[in-house]
Amino acid sequence: MNKNFYIFLFILSTYSLSGQPSENLKLSEPKRLIDRVEIFAGSNFSFNHGNMFIENYQGDYADNNYVTNKRLLKFDYLFGIGAYHSFTNRIGLNVRVQYEQKGTKNELNNPLNPVNDDTRQITKDEYTYSYFTINTSPTFYFGRKNSWMISFGAYYSKIENLRGSSQSYNTRDFQVNKGSFEGRYFYHLREDGGMDGFAWNPFLTSIEDYDVGVALSVGYKVPLSEKHIILIQLQDNYGLKNINKNNPYDLQERNHAIAFIISYNFDLQLKR
Repeated sequence: MNKNFYIFLFILSTYSLSGQPSENLKLSEPKRLIDRVEIFAGSNFSFNHGNMFIENYQGDYADNNYVTNKRLLKFDYLFGIGAYHSFTNRIGLNVRVQYEQKGTKNELNNPLNPVNDDTRQITKDEYTYSYFTINTSPTFYFGRKNSWMISFGAYYSKIENLRGSSQSYNTRDFQVNKGSFEGRYFYHLREDGGMDGFAWNPFLTSIEDYDVGVALSVGYKVPLSEKHIILIQLQDNYGLKNINKNNPYDLQERNHAIAFIISYNFDLQLKR
């Protein structure tokens, strides 16, 4: 190719650039790492599962005895802060750091003296596990003005405290014994349904240091103004790890909590 051809290409490219409007030559603005922040609070409703002493249970035992366990409604609280990063108008990432409580609450009904005695022993136990939790969830928006959202992600929790309370009485004299403590009791029943022992683990020795699980949520955004948003959210946190350390009496337990959350969001992006 001769020199005149290269001169022609140079003139053509110079003309093409000079002919474009200046606004078309502007570089795209870098996307914010965090485009929305939030503070939130809510309630945890616990549905822990894994053994007969924390779930609804009814069983027949020797000598025509029976044992029942009733799961009682337990709700606790959570609060924290979060941040959002948007990949597109409909897809983002939400990261939250929160303090939360969850646990178990139940009523056990078993025979006090299984042989030739119809006296029943009633024991009510409640345990509260306090965690610091990090929750990371990809978030997808849909509906009119992207008002609805769904997310599916994972959480990691570090145990911070464990407290328990117990109350018991029998149907013969109805004398109530109760107390609160830091730690947990684990019960074991004989073949006739009578309680033949318990294990006492003080403080945090009975529970694993951490928990991991998945989180699924659905929510609805209520805009207050261009930059201020209220998010109403229902979130299911399902634990994948057995949290009972050393499995006393081979009793396993996994966290499961459904959270009702209200969060205030502030949009950091420039006015569009």
